[in-house]
Amino acid sequence: MFKIKLLILLLVSLIISSCVVANKPSKQYTLGYIGGGVDGLIYSNILTAQLESFGIFNKNSSYQVNTSISHDQELYITNINKTSDRERIISSIKTEVLDLNQNCIIFRYDKKIKQFYVISANINFTSNQKAIETIKRKNSEILSKDLIYKLIELNNTTCNE
Repeated sequence: MFKIKLLILLLVSLIISSCVVANKPSKQYTLGYIGGGVDGLIYSNILTAQLESFGIFNKNSSYQVNTSISHDQELYITNINKTSDRERIISSIKTEVLDLNQNCIIFRYDKKIKQFYVISANINFTSNQKAIETIKRKNSEILSKDLIYKLIELNNTTCNE
């Protein structure tokens, strides 16, 4: 009786473990040119790390991701009496995925996100610069994750041009 119970438990555990096997994405990508100066270098490191963590990075892939990132700043006043000035940071990426075998673009993706912070009045405070750096970094991470989700969902690999 004990052996039968063990065999049943073993069979159930094998069935459950076989259903849990993760789907590995079929396409893998390599990184090409990433524009944006220092911001592009930071974005490149973030994007590479996230592509590797999702298991879709391969230096020898025939699908190449070329992208550029930019961060623009503008003054943003939210109230009528103008008691608190805010600065808005607009981060945007422009991405193309190339099929190196067919030498054509198979996917284009543009995205913008915006965040703002309250400007401190004194120039001696480093909080303004720290806020800018933090927002740029977080925006880069958000944009790269969004791009990766689009790449994972990408099924159509026919040329657009």
